[in-house]
Amino acid sequence: MIKNIKESKIVIPAFIILLFSYFIIFQGFFPNSQGRLGHDYYYFFSRLIAGFYWFKTNGLTALPYFTPALCAGNVFYTDPQNLYFSLPQFLTFAMNPLDAVRITFFTFAATGLIGTYLLMRKVFLCGVYASLLAAAFFLFNGFYAYRIIIGHLTYHGFMLIPLISFFLLWNKKATNIRFISDIAYSLLSALLFSYILYSGGVHIIIPGILTIIAGALIYGIYGEADNLKPLILRAFLFLLFTFSFSFSKISACLHTITNLPRSGYPIAVFEFKDALIVLFKSLFFKAVEWEEIEALISNTSIPLSRHEFEFGVTPLVLILIIIGAVNFFFKYKKNNNLKENDNRKLYAIILVFIFLIPLCLNTYIPGLYDLFKTIPIIKNSVTLVRWYSFYILPVILLGVIGADRLKISNKLKFCSAFIFISIIIIANGVSDKSYYHNQNFIPSRALRVYDYAAQNNYIPPIKHASDQIRTKHNTLKGDDILIGFGVSNIECYEALFGYKHEFFPQKNKLYPASIYALKEGYFNMTNPACYTFPNANSCKPGDNFTVYQHKELRNFASYKPFKFKLPIIQKIANKISFISLSWAILFLMYFAGELILTGYKKKGNARERSENKSLN
Repeated sequence: MIKNIKESKIVIPAFIILLFSYFIIFQGFFPNSQGRLGHDYYYFFSRLIAGFYWFKTNGLTALPYFTPALCAGNVFYTDPQNLYFSLPQFLTFAMNPLDAVRITFFTFAATGLIGTYLLMRKVFLCGVYASLLAAAFFLFNGFYAYRIIIGHLTYHGFMLIPLISFFLLWNKKATNIRFISDIAYSLLSALLFSYILYSGGVHIIIPGILTIIAGALIYGIYGEADNLKPLILRAFLFLLFTFSFSFSKISACLHTITNLPRSGYPIAVFEFKDALIVLFKSLFFKAVEWEEIEALISNTSIPLSRHEFEFGVTPLVLILIIIGAVNFFFKYKKNNNLKENDNRKLYAIILVFIFLIPLCLNTYIPGLYDLFKTIPIIKNSVTLVRWYSFYILPVILLGVIGADRLKISNKLKFCSAFIFISIIIIANGVSDKSYYHNQNFIPSRALRVYDYAAQNNYIPPIKHASDQIRTKHNTLKGDDILIGFGVSNIECYEALFGYKHEFFPQKNKLYPASIYALKEGYFNMTNPACYTFPNANSCKPGDNFTVYQHKELRNFASYKPFKFKLPIIQKIANKISFISLSWAILFLMYFAGELILTGYKKKGNARERSENKSLN
């Protein structure tokens, strides 16, 4: 998409420098200086290994609704945070989880860099230097880097948002038929957004949608077109395709959270003034610490650590926003366009309203708080501070686009971009990262479990339910190590069950023993189909396998599909997702062929005109 040779000579070296700097600054956290990883990798490494076990046993032909590896029988694909269909999981089919995480981290960082550059250059028609500056700001945003470092692996899809916005807003007719182009770009954006859903990015879905809407409004304000009506068709197709691609996942997860509601925790909130101060500090300066806000926040179930407030885009973005806003005001006051152009004023009003949503969600407002506690996903949260991630891309767009509209020379723009990018890199390099160097998850145990299975081509079936295993030398505990010994941890770490297993249904039915031990007609392992589809299977969440389900239990414990019933809606959802994804692949293949043919025709026409000109 960078056709200009002169531009590519600037952009490609800049990308290399930025990504190399990013690698130098952050590669030291995989693992950190103490040979450890962020604490939440304890949660994800065991699940990546469980997904690897399933793949080695079944390939990609069977859907892993559930897993025996954790909690003596647990949800898997039907868990909103499950990432079986994701790059890090697919990479574990060929390499260990640590290498998979490393590659995922830097791959999606690069995707965010390229996506932001394309969005700025092709959609907002900014200059090369401004586009590179915006891309650098987004690449080094604190939210992505430190969330992945701490172990929130399902947040990696956040870096797809600029690319999704690019495909939705790029106003280019790639073929002779405009409708074909609209379908293709809507498909690409929907596939990328569906990836976020399938990779467990449930907590960034709504902030991501708000970001995309804000980007479209900024396009209406600052872009070349002041009328967004042509985007309505593409937006409709995007929503339709995203829903059809993700219907299987959405349906399965809604079934799970309906039957495993974790709505007993209050949502942490601030007074509006304090919510605004926390946002301002965390977005433009350094992440606030728990000690700074402990007295300001209400309804906290647990202390909120530093990584919850990492959003930083540096004060440079704030400076650019002020400069751009002043320039925008005087420009339109001079031309009197603010009064004449009602569309831009309307878009600005809607944009302000959208900017208030994450702030309101983090503010205690009587009535609204009770409403939020009825909304799926939101009601299961203990904090919505993560929704502040919405502001990252819009403030970068507002700052850099506004500054790019200044009438200054290219030489000055180059110097400004060079200085700002240098400051971004240096600021990230020297910032205090001691909190992340002091994380405590030791990955070596999980890597040994993975390596043994990969090298010996042996997947240990689950035989016992317990919270530990005794060896000749010591006693081992933890999800990540027990599954390698054929033990499913009763005291597992599962977000759906609460921080202290407050919402673990019928946990008292499980006890340290063989999973085939019988008690009152039940085996010692939960039938996880009862967590997600209890009505279809005539059971209650937390029910164990019955004495009549010995074959099902044996298959389940060996990471094989077992017999259970799906509700009709889930069967329909599975078929719609499969058919729509298959159709999308075929259509994009056709679209790619059209692009190739169109390119050949243009070259042929150009050659013919050149020959005719030489004859004349």
